[in-house]
Amino acid sequence: MNQPAAHIKVITHSGCEIIQSSRVNFIEAHSNYSTLHLSDKRILTSKTLKYWFVRLDHSMIRCHRTYCVHKDSIVAFNRAKSLLVLSNGTRIPVSRNCRKKIHSMLQSGHHPKGEVVHPMTKNNINPIHRNPENP
Repeated sequence: MNQPAAHIKVITHSGCEIIQSSRVNFIEAHSNYSTLHLSDKRILTSKTLKYWFVRLDHSMIRCHRTYCVHKDSIVAFNRAKSLLVLSNGTRIPVSRNCRKKIHSMLQSGHHPKGEVVHPMTKNNINPIHRNPENP
């Protein structure tokens, strides 16, 4: 099994890029292809979601059959709609099989940045970060 890396090599149609793994907000699967959603752009690759998850597993959460999310990008979890809200406003679905695992991780306060999760009753959203721009 490969070790998680701080940098990953991404082969694209235009060449090769070396990117920091922390820049990957989430990964979306499309059959045998996947799209890396970075903070400033998207990169379509011919690698599967599993390929990237194995290489980035120290920082990623598999929340759905077609999505992996970077732990530091998570801002909130909407239990009622089973959605993760990311720092850039993107909403990622959470599957029924992963819902309990993600909810317990967030409720226990085991967030990668070591921040405590503060329950919020309004809209069944549990915020992780206090961000005045994205309540």
